[in-house]
Amino acid sequence: RPPAAPTPPAAAGAPRLEAVHGPQGILGKVYPLPAGRRASVGRDASCDVVVASERISRRHCALEQLPDGGWCVEDLGSSNGTLLNQQRIDGKRALRPGDYVQAGDCLFRFSV
Repeated sequence: RPPAAPTPPAAAGAPRLEAVHGPQGILGKVYPLPAGRRASVGRDASCDVVVASERISRRHCALEQLPDGGWCVEDLGSSNGTLLNQQRIDGKRALRPGDYVQAGDCLFRFSV
């Protein structure tokens, strides 16, 4: 099987998640986030950020662009919860560039 193609760099200023810790095959991947709509993270193939890990719920969390242009993260009732900068979240929480979002055994850095 050929090695996975490197993830193309996201355009400067484009919202994205970068996997900085996690299972083999995800580490270093960059996931562009769709502007203007909710982006889901989970194991399910319908998610925008699909992660093959049993420690992540099928639909674990979602990131959403707010009307003011900012972003927020929300846990979707996952089994293990979602952490923002090592703090478990409940409801929607604002995201800032450089924040870390943890879903199961995957740690992502949020960038804009």
